[in-house]
Amino acid sequence: MEVFLGAHLVRLRCLARGYEYLTADEDGSGVLTRNGEERATIWAVEFVPDAKTKHSVMFRGDYDGYLCATNRLARTGGPPGAVLASQLTFVGDPAPLEMLWCAARREGNVVLRNRAGGYLRANGRYLGWRKGVSVADDDGSAMMLWSLEVVPLGLRSLLIHPILHEQVTEARPPSCDPCSDFTRTLVA
Repeated sequence: MEVFLGAHLVRLRCLARGYEYLTADEDGSGVLTRNGEERATIWAVEFVPDAKTKHSVMFRGDYDGYLCATNRLARTGGPPGAVLASQLTFVGDPAPLEMLWCAARREGNVVLRNRAGGYLRANGRYLGWRKGVSVADDDGSAMMLWSLEVVPLGLRSLLIHPILHEQVTEARPPSCDPCSDFTRTLVA
């Protein structure tokens, strides 16, 4: 997946919310947008090469939870039918489709779609105090655009779990573009 080539640790900044990053909440299950240079804004990229998942990635947060779409409806701040994004711990195989992500370029940035078909988006464009993150259908909103910032592996001090660093450095990017079908649908 060309978007993540060479990226083992990333930060995702929501362009519509200025300098707010996708952040793993301290409660270990929530996901929100927040300003700052904190460790919770760093996500480990784990490649999942599989014929079914088409080389998706999983994002592991600071509290060992994986970015995932839930089945709980988002209360406010998102489009109708949006569900909450959350961190979930995961053990086993295969990973749920709601936890597998594919990225595609759009307007010079990226949109993230999970294999269940939902798009990651920030909430509360006009109400800045709404920091929630949801997963919804593609409505072309700027709230779905993310700037991908690669975090150098040398910044080990930003990581809480040194084990995570060792696992991430062993990850190998897939050799083919897993989202070619996804990219074609965006261009059409």
